[in-house]
Formats: sequence, structure tokens, C-alpha cells
Amino acid sequence: MMPDDFILLTKMFLFWIGEWYIALVVLILMFAGFEAGFRMGIKSLAVNDEKRRNVVTNFQVGLISLLGLMIAFTFAMAVARFDDGRTLMAEETDALETAYFRCDLLPDSTRMKLHNVLREYIDIRLLFYQPRLDESKVLNVNRQTRKIQNRLWSYAPEITKGLPDYLAAGVLESLNHLINVSNKRYIAMENHVPELIFFLLFLISVLTNVAVGYSCGIAADRHIFFTIIFSFCVCTILLVIMDLDRPRRGLIRVSQESLIELKKDVEKKKE
Repeated sequence: MMPDDFILLTKMFLFWIGEWYIALVVLILMFAGFEAGFRMGIKSLAVNDEKRRNVVTNFQVGLISLLGLMIAFTFAMAVARFDDGRTLMAEETDALETAYFRCDLLPDSTRMKLHNVLREYIDIRLLFYQPRLDESKVLNVNRQTRKIQNRLWSYAPEITKGLPDYLAAGVLESLNHLINVSNKRYIAMENHVPELIFFLLFLISVLTNVAVGYSCGIAADRHIFFTIIFSFCVCTILLVIMDLDRPRRGLIRVSQESLIELKKDVEKKKE
């Protein structure tokens, strides 16, 4: 069993700041970096020197390539995390459904008690992605999950008494798998993109705009439209990456439709 506060292990500084605020700050810094680079470029000796301009262009292309590589690397990490969340959502739904229907093998008194507890468990698991940033609610969901899991396991003696060994083993295995899957989801929830990678990505984004501004300064033309488009595109991608990395909030979330459908099915069976 894990401690009650396992779900609250995330201590990343950036994680507790809204992704929209972070993207806005990075956008402002990119504009500021471009302007600083532009002013340095105007005063640069490369303005009248073709060889120096070529060197600056090569550095600019290198930084843009590095930024693209970093974005691709970080985006792949965030997407993998999102896919893990979807896979574990499906796995937990299957584990719940299996446990629920295997309980049909039990004598009526034990079966009804376990079905009631499992219905309660489904409700609490549906809250898993709902608390957002309220730590007290996250902790409450975590504690309730632990209590219900302990209640489920407390029926083990009744299960072994009421069924042959091979059937009892199947029911107990399904309950054990149910608990294991919930533990996997706790661990996956804490498996964020490392904060250092985000800081490095922000730094390279700003430095890239400094290089672009420097090149524009050498040419004595800001190219404002293309600069704005480039900066907004980079910040939009950063916003999507952060959104994928934060499953409890944002626009991109793991669908819980399968668990909702299971809840409807067990409620119909209850009737």
C-alpha cells in the first residue's frame, strides 16, 4: 500500500503555475529578446561585412534547429505520458468490470455487499481527475480510495469460505489487480516532464528570438509580422506540451467515458 499523500508528491515549481501565464511570460520574453537582438544587430560590424553576416546566419539556423529538436523531444515525452493515461484508464475500467462480474460467483449475501462497495469505488475513481489544483480534495479522494480498497480486501475470508479454491483465487486475483491498477495511475500521475527540460526549452526559445532579432538588425528590417507568427507558434506548442503534462486541468484530458459507461451498466444491473 502507498501512503495517503502519494498523489501529492509533485513539487515542481512550474506545475502549480497556470500554463497560460507561463506561455504569456515566455511570449513577452521572446519579444524582448528579439528587440534586444535587433538593437545589437544594428550596431554590429556584420552590417557591412558579408562573411560576418554568413556566420550570424549559421548560428541562427543552428539555434532554430536546436529549438525544433527540443520541442520534438519534449512533445514526444508529453504525448507518451498522455497515452499512458489513456491506457491505464482503459485498464482500470477493465479491472473494475472483471472484479464486478466475478463477484457474481459469490453467495448472495457476500455478492451484494461487494457489488455495493464496488459501485462506491467506481464513483470515487471517477473523481480521480476532477480535483484540479485543490490539494485537500486530491488527498480526500486518495484516502477514500484506500479505505474502499481495504474494505474490499476485508471480504477475502468470506470469499474463500463461500467458493471452491480455484474460483476464490479468481475473485481475489481480480480484486488485487484492481488495487494494482490504481497504484499505477498514481505513479503515472506523478510522471511529469522534468522541470529542467521546460526551463531549457524556454531559454532556447528566447535565445532563438535574440538570434533572429540580431539577423533582422543586420538587415535593418524587423520583419514584425513573421516575428510575431514565429513567436506565437512556439508559445502555442509550449502551451500544448504543458497542457498534455497536466491531466487534471487544461483543454486536453483523458476521456473517462469508458468508466462512465461501466457505472451506467452496473446501475442498470442493480435495478
